[in-house]
Amino acid sequence: MSFPPLSRQALHQALLASNSATSVLENLTGLTATAWRKTPDDSAPPPAPYQEFAGFPLIHRHIELRLGATTVSDADLWYPPHNLPPSMVTTLKTTDIPFGHIVRPLNPRREMLVVKLGANGDPYALEHHVAIHADSGPIALVIERYRWQSVTLP
Repeated sequence: MSFPPLSRQALHQALLASNSATSVLENLTGLTATAWRKTPDDSAPPPAPYQEFAGFPLIHRHIELRLGATTVSDADLWYPPHNLPPSMVTTLKTTDIPFGHIVRPLNPRREMLVVKLGANGDPYALEHHVAIHADSGPIALVIERYRWQSVTLP
């Protein structure tokens, strides 16, 4: 499986225009995403620049986002459980449902913090650092890394 012909810039623009990366990827491919959890360690801290995100303890979720059998992105996600309904926290901890599907009822908004374009030889074509907010406050900090097979150059 591969994406329809899509440049890295077009993927970047589609992600900027949407409040759900999962929805963007599903709409582009017509496939349903799953979030394969890579590690059970939910205590890993965010990188130094984001240590104070939300001002509260955060739970870590490291996933590979898959469309069908193909992994198209890797993501590290930190969320403050007190800003999410308990049922959503349980779902995040116990299922492979993508974050975007779980929090959709909260009408989340994405705030782009950092964009990195990978060069040939880099493991990822595109990396986004995103803060996700809902009316209850910040609900996640996400570092999304899109693999080269997700895009065509430039």
